Amino acid sequence: MNIVTRFAPSPTGYLHVGGVRTAIFNYLFAKSYDGNFLLRIEDTDDKRLVESSLISIIEGLKWLGIHHDGEITIQSNNLKRHQEVAQQLINEGKAYYCYCSQEELEEERKKFGPFGYKYSGKCKHRKDIPQDRQPTIRLNSEFYDKIEFEDLIIGHSSFGRDNLDDFILIRSDKIPTYMFAVVVDDNDSGVTHVIRGNDHHTNTAKQLMVYKAMNWNEPEYAHLPLINSEDGTKMSKRKHAVDLLEYRKMGFLPDALVNYLMTLGWSPSKEILSLDDAIKEFGVGRLTKSSACFDMKKLRHINSQYLQQRNPLNLIVEIEENYSLNHENRNLPQYFLHALSQSLPEITKRCDTLNEIIDQSYFYFDDWQSRMSDENKIEASNFIENILTQNKNLLSDLYEEFAKLSESWTHENIKNAIDSIAKKYSESLKKSDIMKFLRMKLTGILDSYSIVLIIEILGGDSVLKRLNF
Repeated sequence: MNIVTRFAPSPTGYLHVGGVRTAIFNYLFAKSYDGNFLLRIEDTDDKRLVESSLISIIEGLKWLGIHHDGEITIQSNNLKRHQEVAQQLINEGKAYYCYCSQEELEEERKKFGPFGYKYSGKCKHRKDIPQDRQPTIRLNSEFYDKIEFEDLIIGHSSFGRDNLDDFILIRSDKIPTYMFAVVVDDNDSGVTHVIRGNDHHTNTAKQLMVYKAMNWNEPEYAHLPLINSEDGTKMSKRKHAVDLLEYRKMGFLPDALVNYLMTLGWSPSKEILSLDDAIKEFGVGRLTKSSACFDMKKLRHINSQYLQQRNPLNLIVEIEENYSLNHENRNLPQYFLHALSQSLPEITKRCDTLNEIIDQSYFYFDDWQSRMSDENKIEASNFIENILTQNKNLLSDLYEEFAKLSESWTHENIKNAIDSIAKKYSESLKKSDIMKFLRMKLTGILDSYSIVLIIEILGGDSVLKRLNF
């Protein structure tokens, strides 16, 4: 059997990280059997459509490296097919027209009570057909006392008459409901396995009634537990970034994000795992039944591992793209990129995201002082003033010593120049104090990687200008 899975988001907003995880698991399962992973856009709910959302979904999956097979299916292109299937069900007595108005349905709900309302089915045998009203089409559920199936994660699932009702297949505007369209589209696409969030678990019984009514091959189902916040509550924008593109803007690498999301509910053999390696060992049977908690610290840790393993040339490109994304398509200056490329092995040890790489390298910009935080400005000013109060000539001596290196600006010569100054001031200052002074004067921060390397990268002209400021 050729395994076929699908990811079927609605273009009604951003692409939620929970949906992304669902896409990843569908992709891994299909590819682990050398099958097909399909992408379908469920756009029939036109009242909630957001045009930019479609682009966001497609670009987001592409950015993550989750590539679908074949053409993208647009659900609204299949309306005629949905209507034909509904008509077939009517012809076979398995569905019927419902002419109930909203007022009539509301009256039924009031009589039934606030919980567990099910449509009475009175239109199955209705004689007083309103001539001025467009009907809906409902499934006739009376043929089913119970629907049972084996969920690949949850296990045996059984739904009795309390959960089965004559739900609407086609609305009065002739647009199919989600509950119906998804079945027709999955069948026509040859979907063999439906992997989705367990908030759809109860929907499965209703959808299986359509499969049985049409005598179609039923897919296997796997319902994933939802992703929660660290405190066990549902993920929300108030507590977490839930939009995939927010994580991109925050400077997370796509493969690191995929790596992290696929561990939420699945335990691979090792922490850092590529998509290709994951495909080799993935299995739905190893997915957990319990909800996974989103741990930002763990995501940052995994992202830091990817930063350190990245090819420097590729990383520079990703840093450029990230900066442009966050700064209205502006580009980083070439001199900054050149400086950054020379310090990447050191800076990536200290950073978890692309944003942090830029933030912690601000002193390579020509306008570096305007990029300093007020807190850093005060700290640097106070530190420099305290040192110079008792060592008034330190700044001029450093300037003169570095000025001698104009034609020999090398790592070793810079170290020797600092050693020379340290020897001269040995009675009043430790060498570490001089290094701190240089770091504060040239970068505005007290803690960084090797100041000798930073001085080397900044170059003579920039260093002398900053010492003379």
